[in-house]
Amino acid sequence: MSEPILPSGPAIKPASDPALSAAPQRPERREHPRFKLEGATAVLGKGGFLSKLGLGAQKDAVVNLSQGGLLVLVGKPLAVGTRLPVRIEIANPADVVESEVVVRWCAQSARNDAHFYAGLSFEGLDPVGRKKIAHMHEWFTSSECRAKASARKDASSGKLKPVR
Repeated sequence: MSEPILPSGPAIKPASDPALSAAPQRPERREHPRFKLEGATAVLGKGGFLSKLGLGAQKDAVVNLSQGGLLVLVGKPLAVGTRLPVRIEIANPADVVESEVVVRWCAQSARNDAHFYAGLSFEGLDPVGRKKIAHMHEWFTSSECRAKASARKDASSGKLKPVR
């Protein structure tokens, strides 16, 4: 009996894709818990002088983060196994984490063909970076942070005009 032919390309959608909200939950196998954070971006690859000043660098949205790695939304597919430097910029509270990462997987978004989700794992994240991420995890998963985010959302919803 022959092996079944599997479709080419990624067969698994990223866990953060809203289309998977009804999917059954699997037990968490990650060593470090992931958390969502608002306003964080990642600069992948080596940048020149202008990118160090915050100019001219492609900034990709960070979907979630952990001490083990991150999930980013990028504009082009990344080859699995690629090693590259990353600079993660967090807006509030303002902070930066830099490390090298390895692309573990990359899949096209189910909602937008121009977007790709990439799972990146840290390689050689220094103790200072680990400590920063641990503090971010504490803050972004705290009830105080969730309450502030909810208040911001409620305040911005109050500016909407009713449909007639």
